[in-house]
Amino acid sequence: MATEFKKPLFLHQRDAHNDFLYLLKNFRSEIVGGVVHCFTDTEEALQDYLALDMHIGITGWICDERRGAGLQQAVAKIPLDRLLIETDSPYLLPRSIKPKPKSRRNEPAHWLKLLKKSPCTALMNWKK
Repeated sequence: MATEFKKPLFLHQRDAHNDFLYLLKNFRSEIVGGVVHCFTDTEEALQDYLALDMHIGITGWICDERRGAGLQQAVAKIPLDRLLIETDSPYLLPRSIKPKPKSRRNEPAHWLKLLKKSPCTALMNWKK
């Protein structure tokens, strides 16, 4: 449908990089553009998506000291004009928020607190 109506894609994949990449490569000439939403994969996967001119969405996952370590390294490789900061609200409440909100719901306002704290400072170390 996106190719038929010439609309960009908003894409989310989990544990299916090879299949995802296969489809993107085969239909790239028909794809207007797109965002790889909630990117949490490897630096190699990141390079694959950047090579296809995709934009990369980063969520609070990067602030997780356990799950986000690899992502903290990779984020510096994302060109500023291709980087999107997402809340993924109401999901993926960053673990590093103290005190935890009573609702346990992720909200955009949490980013203001997080961007000033390590390891979220990785987002501030972009290479142009």
